[in-house]
Amino acid sequence: MGSAESHYNTFWRGSVKFGGYMRTIQRLPLPLSNQIAAGEVIERPASVVKELLENSLDADARSIRIEVRDGGKNIRITDDGTGISPEDAPLAFERFATSKLKSFDDLYQLETMGFRGEALASIAAVARVDLTTRRRESEEGTKIRIDEGGMKISPCGCPEGTTIFVQDLFYGTPARLKFLKSPATENANIQDTVIALALANPTVGFSLTVQDREVLNTFGCRNLKDAACALFNEGKKLVFVEASDDLIRIEGLCSPPDLFRADRQKQWFFINGRWIRHPAIQKAAESCYLGQIPSNRFPFLILSLRLDPERLDVNVHPNKREVRMNTPQGLFSLVKEAVAQAIYSKKLLDGAEIRLEAEEKKFERPPLSDWRPERKKEIFENFSTSERLPERKFESFESFSAPDRLPERKNEKAENLPWEEMKLLGQLHKTYLLLEHPLGLYLIDQHNSHERVIFEDLAPAALERQELLLPIFLRLDALQMARLEEEKDLFFDLGFEIEKSENLEYLVRCAPAILPYSEIEGTIFELIGGEGGGMGQEERWRAQIACKAAIKAGETLSMERMGQLLARLKNCPQPLTCPHGRPTGFLLSLGELHRRVLR
Repeated sequence: MGSAESHYNTFWRGSVKFGGYMRTIQRLPLPLSNQIAAGEVIERPASVVKELLENSLDADARSIRIEVRDGGKNIRITDDGTGISPEDAPLAFERFATSKLKSFDDLYQLETMGFRGEALASIAAVARVDLTTRRRESEEGTKIRIDEGGMKISPCGCPEGTTIFVQDLFYGTPARLKFLKSPATENANIQDTVIALALANPTVGFSLTVQDREVLNTFGCRNLKDAACALFNEGKKLVFVEASDDLIRIEGLCSPPDLFRADRQKQWFFINGRWIRHPAIQKAAESCYLGQIPSNRFPFLILSLRLDPERLDVNVHPNKREVRMNTPQGLFSLVKEAVAQAIYSKKLLDGAEIRLEAEEKKFERPPLSDWRPERKKEIFENFSTSERLPERKFESFESFSAPDRLPERKNEKAENLPWEEMKLLGQLHKTYLLLEHPLGLYLIDQHNSHERVIFEDLAPAALERQELLLPIFLRLDALQMARLEEEKDLFFDLGFEIEKSENLEYLVRCAPAILPYSEIEGTIFELIGGEGGGMGQEERWRAQIACKAAIKAGETLSMERMGQLLARLKNCPQPLTCPHGRPTGFLLSLGELHRRVLR
């Protein structure tokens, strides 16, 4: 009892025992605690840009200029907002000092983007910062310099508004610095952030310059459609979304069914002007496109919702991208109704234009000698074919013997299956291969097993490439282009030959021979848009390509083709699972069958 009491007293005196010696609990030095706290707010250069732009918007700026160098390690943001008074300027760099909250209840009446008072303090903890600011009523401005030497304040002459120059980001935290991606990727993430805030605030002018080259400028538009047209080539094709009830108002833009993408990188959702992630709203909007666009393709969506601030809790995470919402009844139904109505209205309009054009041309048929088929660019932009490329041929099926070109591979698990004793019976529901097993009935999933075979075929030693008769054009945004450039060698190792054409266009000239032509474009977009998994990057990409190229459930297979598949599966190093870990087959024992019929 005395020992336990002694331990209890030691704990409350502020000491904890680790590995045989005592560590005294102590307060962290302020610079260190600031750097730790900054890690939640400032994850990468794009986080700096987001925080500073939100401050500019909260200051009622009508024009904001962003200048970026060295992959975001140096950032300058200039706005024409209200500025900061000389008395308040030093407080702007103190943690939890803010002009936007006075009590906890104010959290549920927020109309501003920021409220924590953490942004500038977090940035100053991991970078050198210069701030120059002047309010309209002030005759002179204030300049503040913060670096490892502390804070220096001086009066200065400057225009109305605020300029913040962030230099040497993460200079004092090498561990964070080494996790930054390439300058192209970081610049692309910054561009995505600026685009999102420009869409949320279309009447504000945003200009972004990277390494002295202007990459976007919205000039301050009249409405969201004008801003979308300034930012995207597809802007003119987008249709208005609008709906409201007593509690919610929805406005935005969405794509017609003939405009879609292979990823979700052109989807933005805002609540009360705040850029957020909300899978349920995303799912509700995407559901309107079911049956209207190909599977694994996604619409272009910009949706802005307005509702009572009291229904929102934005104090969930320091990055403010997560919100809790007391969901008004009917919110998701209203989202679906708004998007569905926009798509339907677009179809009606297109139908009326087609009928009008047909009437006008009814009696204007050109002479046959002058007629040429008109090739519309838009017909080919989202064209896909269900035809597969000619399949590689293999030797006939004889007792699951493998093709000669594949070396025999020994595997303990594979040898547990009596391959030579099993007899192929046929196909079940165009999904499973049925085999008579000495102990019962063995079922093999045709997709999972083919996926395993292709995964092994994509290994460098077995890889076959095929030059495309018709090269595929890829139009990429800045983030996709940066990712493609980063992984160019890996793409080549997996059988792709992709070369830059012009602007943001790339040309796919070669692809893995096993991958159907119709799957090539979508596969590339999925690879450059995906996140890392548990396995290595190359293995994960091989698994994704294999999944795309594999036989699907619902495909009828001949006995010969089933035999070829089994012969190749037998010789895989791990024939019992697909690359994602799913089983390729299972045994339904004779005993189980007997029990089913009470034999």
